Amino acid sequence: SVNPLETEVTLTISKGPKIVVPNLSEKTVEEITSWVVENNLKVEFEEQYDESVELGSVISVSVNEGDEVEQGSLITVVISKGQIKMEKFTSSAEFRAWAERYGVNYNEEYKFDEKVASGNIIESSHKEGDIIKNSDTVTITISQGKSVTVPDFVGKTKGEISKTCDSLKLKCSYKYGGYNDKVAKDTAVSQNKKNGSKVMEGASVVITLSSGKAKVYTIFIPSEWLSNGNPDATIKTLKSKLQEKCPGVTFKFVKKPVNTIGVGLITPDSPVKGGYNKFTEGKTYTIYVGTA
Repeated sequence: SVNPLETEVTLTISKGPKIVVPNLSEKTVEEITSWVVENNLKVEFEEQYDESVELGSVISVSVNEGDEVEQGSLITVVISKGQIKMEKFTSSAEFRAWAERYGVNYNEEYKFDEKVASGNIIESSHKEGDIIKNSDTVTITISQGKSVTVPDFVGKTKGEISKTCDSLKLKCSYKYGGYNDKVAKDTAVSQNKKNGSKVMEGASVVITLSSGKAKVYTIFIPSEWLSNGNPDATIKTLKSKLQEKCPGVTFKFVKKPVNTIGVGLITPDSPVKGGYNKFTEGKTYTIYVGTA
């Protein structure tokens, strides 16, 4: 009879018999399995390639000889899958798949080659049949195919550049730069690949073309485009009319507080005034519109 408020009861639970680990590294998979079963333990087998441990032999065990373990403990055993030998490869894709499958470390280097097709292997740091050691890194040199010398496209027209790109098997694309009073429209002003540099066939080259001489528009802004008392309506009308009459010109509209008389009108201090104005392609102009 005990008082539950004053007495603490301690129970001692058996761990079962003491299990001393033998030298498992010298046993076969079957012997390890039998020993694990007999001692009510758990085992997990993993496999990996090893240059010095023969196929089916133990590489490592998660416990050492002489360790004491409890029933139900998990022991991990790594078994050798034998040696890896270098195989013969032609394409880099085949080599990568093989290296990933066997966990082989590798590096890739690239160079142009007139005889070896692009993507195929020119040479390798390991010959066919060589044993791949655990610490080895296999380096392969991959062909980029026949080299192409990038010409100087600056100053040439888009049509001339396209013909040259087709003949050299280059993929040329175009974008427009700013306006230029000295360089005609559709004439190259720069390129993203330096002239004289070596690239592989099919390489992409981006050509920047001149937009040509900027147009200058002389536009009259009449009072009819302005909505007295309604700045939003004024901005909407100005935006529509100016975009129509001045393609390539950007306009910014800023609302500025004014007295009641100027609401919805272009303010006196606006960079762009009512009446006649000149707008140049590629430039941005700001218009102040009065607001309450």
